[in-house]
Amino acid sequence: MKPLPSVRSPSSAILGIFDGAHDAGACVVAGGRILAAVNEERLTRVKLQNGMPLRSVAEVLHLSGVRARDIEAVAFGSTLTPQIYLRALRFAQKRLKLEEGYFFTAHPTLLQRLTDYVQFASSITAMRSDSFLARAEVAALNLLLRKDLPAAVRWKPIRIVDHHLAHAAAAHFTSGQRATLCITADGVGDGHSMTVCECRGRDIQRLWQIGPHQSFAWFYALITIYLGFMPYRHEGKVVGLAGHGDPAKVRVPFPFAVNGADVRYAWRFGLAAREFLAQLDGHSREDVAAWLQAGTERCVTAVVRHWLQKTGLCDVTLAGGLFANVKLN
Repeated sequence: MKPLPSVRSPSSAILGIFDGAHDAGACVVAGGRILAAVNEERLTRVKLQNGMPLRSVAEVLHLSGVRARDIEAVAFGSTLTPQIYLRALRFAQKRLKLEEGYFFTAHPTLLQRLTDYVQFASSITAMRSDSFLARAEVAALNLLLRKDLPAAVRWKPIRIVDHHLAHAAAAHFTSGQRATLCITADGVGDGHSMTVCECRGRDIQRLWQIGPHQSFAWFYALITIYLGFMPYRHEGKVVGLAGHGDPAKVRVPFPFAVNGADVRYAWRFGLAAREFLAQLDGHSREDVAAWLQAGTERCVTAVVRHWLQKTGLCDVTLAGGLFANVKLN
């Protein structure tokens, strides 16, 4: 990649980093402009490369023409996602398989049971960035994250941003609109799976959120692997498959119920989902995919409609992995 032409290094710039469990990347922002942004998978040629994106950091500094000494601060787009133990053990993070805990075998391995507990049964995944434990972790996080940074920026101030706030800021500030209703949705990030924010100018006010145990994205991933595909990677295939099915042929109640700001989920995630998924046995993959897509669209649009009516806003911005679903968009 070639650097931007005729770009002089600004007096101050922010280096943004996401060191996630299923992707990673970096960007340089200065004066409200994104000067460069790269995902690590583009450089390692490993799809959905995770971990600390060291190659991306070097590349965005090169592309933007920003000198390391002009970086004012380094911002990380998550407090607890990935969890602190993965940030401490980067080799383990790189070996992490997100589908662990989704297996539906009759005799799950010890690793599957352990990962399932951490992801779906313990309070770790549901921990919020504003919780006491999360705030206590920040000091340790600063040390952990700093040791992984390149020497040129290692001692810059570090800012750790709530995961869904980072999503909302990325959507709103690049929308070109002064006032937006921002919806963020993913599997889970800093204890939330979906948030609604009222964004006006430079102000972002969170109005509502739900936790991981009502996660639309987790459910989509659950059905993705039930249908024989890889979660967090092949959901697009499920969207395509849905176009060839009939949701009405699946006589199973969709497990989400939305009533205004109240979202409820009747099933379970992880290994405990097996007994619920048995209800889908005997249906074609096309029909199950169509049932999943139709139900997701119906429930998510109900949430959006409720908050549009409540706030009076007209323009909607979206961010987070769930909205990679092009038909939902």
